Amino acid sequence: MSHTCFRCGYFIPQGYTACPRCGAYVYTQNPPQAYPISPPPPPATVWRPSLIFQIKEALTTLFLRSPRIIKPSPTVYKRLPSPNVVKSLAIAAALMFIAGISLVHGGQWLVHIGTLIAGGVAPVMLVLLLFALDLHEHEPIQILLFLVAWGVMSTFVVILFHTIIPIFRGAPAWIAGPIPEEPAKIAGVYILASSVKYRDEFNDHLDGLVWGAAAGAGFAISENLAYILKLTTPGLFFGAAMPFEQAVLIRSMTGMMHVIATALVGRWLGLMKARFGTLKARDLIPGLLVGILFHMLWNASPYIILNVLLLLAGLFILFKYVKEALDDEKMWGWRMGYAPVEK
Repeated sequence: MSHTCFRCGYFIPQGYTACPRCGAYVYTQNPPQAYPISPPPPPATVWRPSLIFQIKEALTTLFLRSPRIIKPSPTVYKRLPSPNVVKSLAIAAALMFIAGISLVHGGQWLVHIGTLIAGGVAPVMLVLLLFALDLHEHEPIQILLFLVAWGVMSTFVVILFHTIIPIFRGAPAWIAGPIPEEPAKIAGVYILASSVKYRDEFNDHLDGLVWGAAAGAGFAISENLAYILKLTTPGLFFGAAMPFEQAVLIRSMTGMMHVIATALVGRWLGLMKARFGTLKARDLIPGLLVGILFHMLWNASPYIILNVLLLLAGLFILFKYVKEALDDEKMWGWRMGYAPVEK
């Protein structure tokens, strides 16, 4: 007798004792009752398309709808074995944040706490909005704090990169900024999402958007402190200072750009996780090309109005991806309670 999987909605052909998609229980028709089954056999090697094909998809889906993931990897239903596993990340996040800000700005930030907060409001608000739109499975706050702290630390990594490779110091801003910054920001997301301890919390493309946005916000907070001080201090920026509010507004836009660019990279990693169940280093490449391209266009823009239009386009793409991810999650049964939410 044929069945429909109660968990993911997949059609189970006659003769199957388990859902071939997620390995869940099988319902009998009358009366409705679930019967436990033995664990499904290990999946065969998953075929992955070529890197060129993936790059093409990453670019075209900026404008077109991403293909629906009708048969996702079982990883989309996995959850962390215990919510306590993320508690240590809160302490690590606090230490990394303080260490990162201190390495980049020394003790300067201690007397400019207000500037630090002002430069972080817009990026953090965008992260919180994405967190709220993750309707079926909110990410643990400790993980997001850790990724924000990683973003702060990545600012120091970029400074080291420019120090070790001096040619980048004299390169145009549209090259010197995006090429080292985007890999540094996303590295923390990839390491955490690939780790044995935390990988089961990284389930799909909406998780990727939120994780990437958090790392981008951390970078923006650290970078904004220096730039706002330059913009508001006479002689440090074009010879004349601008009002504090104007400086914060300009840097808020750039901070949101950092959030969007890294969220786009994280989204691609999450998409690969939902499709194939694991992450490979090459999965970074298509997403990084998109994030670096967005960042390059921002830095190369000679007019602020173009930056505004690019920011609006980036937000549109971001929320387009959110809607697509929510549609996929609904199809997988997450709306009916099968989301891997930790208690």
